[in-house]
Amino acid sequence: MIEVLVAPQSDLVTVDEARADVGAGDDATLAAVIKRASAAAETFIGRPVLAGTYRETVWLPRPVADVWLSRWPVGAVSGITLDGQDVTGTGWRLNGGALVRWSDGRPGLWGAGDLAVTYTAGHATCPEDIKAAVLTLVRDMYFAIGRDAAIKSDTYCDGTSVTMAVNLPSISRAVTDLLMPYRGVVVG
Repeated sequence: MIEVLVAPQSDLVTVDEARADVGAGDDATLAAVIKRASAAAETFIGRPVLAGTYRETVWLPRPVADVWLSRWPVGAVSGITLDGQDVTGTGWRLNGGALVRWSDGRPGLWGAGDLAVTYTAGHATCPEDIKAAVLTLVRDMYFAIGRDAAIKSDTYCDGTSVTMAVNLPSISRAVTDLLMPYRGVVVG
């Protein structure tokens, strides 16, 4: 179970950045589109991008060496309890997004029970490739306002025209390619 103590900022780009990318637009419309585009990017990634503070409780049915936290990158751990006992100041190390139990200079095991970890995780600023992906989404969403994106129409040189329905992906391949390195792997 994860509890959000301090929510991360949800907008991954600013209105000024979006306006510069789109080339125009009123602030209210751009702000609404930024919220939708940022949410789509974070949904694809599977976690918040910007820094927040969390308390995550994990039930350990048996002793384990590593406990992987669901939010990353982990910036700092401010509290750890195991079955209600404070173990913040005792042998553990942070290894990427995992808490590793450390005893006598060696990796050890976390005991079975409820492990509660209070920590900050996320990026202080939005990485440039995520920002580029969100701006692409903003541009696509902004220019789709007022039209049905699933309808395509072409007019040929002889004057005939064709209108057809197309099945569009929710997020383009260019965007997913930028976001993929930040996507977490879920096992289980």
